[in-house]
Amino acid sequence: MKYLRLYGTYFKYNFKSLYIYKFDFFIGNISFVLSSLALLATIFIIFNITDSIGGFNQEEIVFLYAFVSLARALWNFFLINTINIGSYIKSGKLDLLLIRPVNPLFQLVNERMDFESIGEIIYSIILLVITISFLDVSVNLIFLIKFILFTISSVLCYGAIHLAANSLSFWLVDVSSLNYILWRFDELTRYPINIYSKLIRILMIIIPFAFIGFYPTVLLLGLNSNFTLMVISILIGPFTFILVYIFVWKFGLLKYTSTGS
Repeated sequence: MKYLRLYGTYFKYNFKSLYIYKFDFFIGNISFVLSSLALLATIFIIFNITDSIGGFNQEEIVFLYAFVSLARALWNFFLINTINIGSYIKSGKLDLLLIRPVNPLFQLVNERMDFESIGEIIYSIILLVITISFLDVSVNLIFLIKFILFTISSVLCYGAIHLAANSLSFWLVDVSSLNYILWRFDELTRYPINIYSKLIRILMIIIPFAFIGFYPTVLLLGLNSNFTLMVISILIGPFTFILVYIFVWKFGLLKYTSTGS
């Protein structure tokens, strides 16, 4: 209950910031939606010259794209501040989080909520609903439960990947180049992993980008009914996030030395 009340307080103060930066909020949401529409248009252009991509037809590719967009937008909203771990360390702001009787990571991720992602969340949900209406998919309670569990796991996969990368700031001076590489890998999640080389596919499974969109999509659309794969896809997000939290983030905190600033 303590953390639930604290989360409510963080949410309230983050929401109040919208009153100060109303125009930024509006422009941010419009920019997200316009960039997403441009990527969607690219998919339609590609399907003017081909009938499938990696065995996926147009509607299935759009579903994959929309699912990934939703997971990424939710990560942006709830966990975007993990990319600022390095700046907290360099500025000494992390010290302030450590002296409070509250989990430091909880404080860090909730100090900034990306309300500019709301537009993309709504856009992604609408696109998913429209796409499902064109697919031979039975939307029942089981489908909705799997969809929610896959979405949570996908968001936590994003969270684990970026928490791991940015927690390396405890040892490295600058991880911006690593973040850049991860953003490039993120772009690969919009398409089936079987169109990439073997090395890229292996990397996307080890760094669980493949479980953000591809595997949830094939399982939700009935393109694969493997029960073991379904369990792995549901659990890999929480499991990976916990591992990163314990063995990277917390270990980094143990090695952390204050800047003294």
